[in-house]
Amino acid sequence: MNWLILLQALLYFCIFILGFLVCIPVGINRSSFDGECILYADVHHSGKIYITGSASSNCEFPIYFSVFGMIIVGLLAGLCFGYFALRSRSDEDVGRRMWTLPFIPLNAVLTIIALVTACVLSHGFNIFCESVKDLSDLIKSCALLEHQTFNNKTDTGGFVGLSSLSQAGAWIGFFIYLIQTGISVLRFFRNRQLKQKSTGSS
Repeated sequence: MNWLILLQALLYFCIFILGFLVCIPVGINRSSFDGECILYADVHHSGKIYITGSASSNCEFPIYFSVFGMIIVGLLAGLCFGYFALRSRSDEDVGRRMWTLPFIPLNAVLTIIALVTACVLSHGFNIFCESVKDLSDLIKSCALLEHQTFNNKTDTGGFVGLSSLSQAGAWIGFFIYLIQTGISVLRFFRNRQLKQKSTGSS
């Protein structure tokens, strides 16, 4: 069996799972805050705590990428690589015949977008959290405002834990895509060397 192809299949399935860890928490937090996006949101106090949500694109971008760039790509690529990994048990040349060059720019682009997504989730939540802590010296952590009422009607739910989960999923997804890019480059040069050897020997 070609272990590099099997490794890539497993990593793509990990990306597939991580996609849910990104999009679901972001969607739940948005629902908990009455449709407002808390990433980069502004918080002010006038008797009660009010939130002015940021542009909806700040939340939609991570959701769209996690669905299309992680869940769909991870599932389809995982199934594809899993199939060729099984094929390699009976045909050792499968790995050499597989197209590797297209996966290099694909994984590289997805790596960059995953990095941007992780930065948006982390930096956006930090800006929101700092805005919350600026309301009072008594507020040392955003966790103190979980399951509280904002805008007179919004139960915040466990937004801190959910935000941490989405950030972790995005950062792990970024590192996995980075590894995938490295493996794709490695397989490309390895396959080219094997082809050159087979051409020289013939």
